[in-house]
Amino acid sequence: MVNHPSPSNSPAYNSNNNYVNDNDFPSGDNFYEENNEPFTNLSGNMGINVDLVLKSIFYGAIFYLLSLPDVYKMTAGVVGKRVDGVLVHGIVFAVLYYILTHFI
Repeated sequence: MVNHPSPSNSPAYNSNNNYVNDNDFPSGDNFYEENNEPFTNLSGNMGINVDLVLKSIFYGAIFYLLSLPDVYKMTAGVVGKRVDGVLVHGIVFAVLYYILTHFI
């Protein structure tokens, strides 16, 4: 004779006396990925990489600051008028970009 657990004394049955399988319940990371609200994960739903947008704004601000006329006057005083200011600022931007990408 096979001894089957009864619904009353087994945790494998729910309140409707239906057998509950472990696969019926979501587990692990899949549950949280499927049930995210659209307001909590902006990059997942809209396809926008927020990190890339913030970096682009940051490097755009650095480029803008390096293109100000007062900064050109300051670097012309340090380097001299024989060197092109755009070349100097291009090199400064490239060095800043290289250094900051390692920290950000």
